[in-house]
Amino acid sequence: MNAKRSTSTFQRFNSWLASKLAIIMSSMWLFWVLTIVIVVAGLLQPPSDPYMFVMFVISAGFQAIALPVLAFVSNIQGDRQEKVMREVHEATMKELEMMRQENAALRKLLSESRRLVKEVDDLDVEVDDLDSELDDLKK
Repeated sequence: MNAKRSTSTFQRFNSWLASKLAIIMSSMWLFWVLTIVIVVAGLLQPPSDPYMFVMFVISAGFQAIALPVLAFVSNIQGDRQEKVMREVHEATMKELEMMRQENAALRKLLSESRRLVKEVDDLDVEVDDLDSELDDLKK
């Protein structure tokens, strides 16, 4: 029982830490901080070899600058998609409500149609009875 509780606590901590790190790592603030650190590092200790300079720019650019931007853009896209999904859900719910109202109206019409059919059947029975009485009188 105690192991389950500690696992649950550990899982909650991991989830909390992961959500905080995701927010921090996908912020534009991290992008700017890392950009400044990379530029300052490049100025303080410039690479002497052109090959090293290219490697520095590629590794720093992709690892420290591009990844936070990609995560940030991904979050923005996720927010946009969530907004679209909410709009679609609201439109679907409105359409569902309209369909429910139409269904209620159709049920009412069906009930009225059944009542009228029953009345017509009753009248048909009365006409048949009158026809048979008339036939009896003719004989």
